[in-house]
Amino acid sequence: MNTRLIQRCIMLLIPLTLCLYGVDTIKETPIPQTAYGSLSKYYMLETRKNDTNYSIVFESVTANTLLFIRSEINCSTRSIRMMGSSPRSVKDIANNPSDWLSHPRIGTIEFDLITFVCK
Repeated sequence: MNTRLIQRCIMLLIPLTLCLYGVDTIKETPIPQTAYGSLSKYYMLETRKNDTNYSIVFESVTANTLLFIRSEINCSTRSIRMMGSSPRSVKDIANNPSDWLSHPRIGTIEFDLITFVCK
């Protein structure tokens, strides 16, 4: 009787373990900043190349705010635009594209993102 119970438990645990092992996790890669003494931290969550542009999702963390932001970067022109943001999750980012910003100033997150993605 105990052998059957153990076999059933093993048969239940194997698929459960395989499912949990295959769960996607978001890897947060810190984005180096050029602004000295910045209190904000930025983490890259996703990077995808679409033709000539990169579609990225990053996380902005301050003392009292967490924001998920989707952006698009054109490395050849060194331009960036914000596509949308959400304080809740990556899935809740609404598509609301801004105008393209060309050659942002050193010390801004836009400059740091272009530098990081267009290595």
